[in-house]
Amino acid sequence: MRDRYVALIVACALVLAAPAAKPAGAQQAPPAPTPPPGMQVPSAPTLGPIPTIPPVPTLAPHPLTLADALTAALQNNFQTRQAALAVAVARAQLREAEAQKAVTLGGSASFTDNSLSGSAPVSGTISIPGSGITNQPFTATGFGGTAATNSVFALTFKYPLYTGGALEAQIAIARANALIAEAQFAAAAEQVVFSVRQAYYSVTASEANVVSAQHAVDAARENVRVAAARVQVGTSPQFDLLQAQVQLAQSAQALTQARTALSQSQQNLAATLVLPLPT
Repeated sequence: MRDRYVALIVACALVLAAPAAKPAGAQQAPPAPTPPPGMQVPSAPTLGPIPTIPPVPTLAPHPLTLADALTAALQNNFQTRQAALAVAVARAQLREAEAQKAVTLGGSASFTDNSLSGSAPVSGTISIPGSGITNQPFTATGFGGTAATNSVFALTFKYPLYTGGALEAQIAIARANALIAEAQFAAAAEQVVFSVRQAYYSVTASEANVVSAQHAVDAARENVRVAAARVQVGTSPQFDLLQAQVQLAQSAQALTQARTALSQSQQNLAATLVLPLPT
């Protein structure tokens, strides 16, 4: 009986001294690396606040559509405005040349008034030597006045019957100049549309890159928080925290580069649209 009690006490002591059993499938955390003798183990670095990146300014308070961008560019671009003015001048010259073949109507009017008023009486003395007339008084009466009025009106019609082909050649040259001006305007407008589309899509792609980079920064920041918590409780080595911090720094740098590219794309689009640059 005594041997049985001794055996029971020994079994209880072995059970209390054994480590607690782990559930099936659980993995043991890897032990922290043992530093060589004489080397100090660095403590876990403290994480400071992660700087926030300011938002990127937009070109307008409302989203700029592609149609609005094309309209603004065609209205503000110097080449298209110059080409449109050249088209207007060429069409005016063509109308002027074609107008020479039409009937022209002219008119003139003149008014003439001729009048002669009567003269006043003239009195005095007269002397004629050798005739015995000395200082004799006399009085002369003037003639009566006359008046005349002339009115002339004229109406003329003009039509070129034969010009030897000069008028037709002038019209043909003016029409060719108008066609050339229209073709130059179309080419300038097409170039502006191409530039606006390229700049607009570049801004759209840059905005998508900024959003993607921001998500990467958020994920890296969460990884740093989790790694710091694991290092603090001793379930992860400090290398995991350092690696997470490096990844966060790289993600933040990529976000800065993406925002810089977006700013450059917006400036390029603003220059293409001839708009003030965002500040």
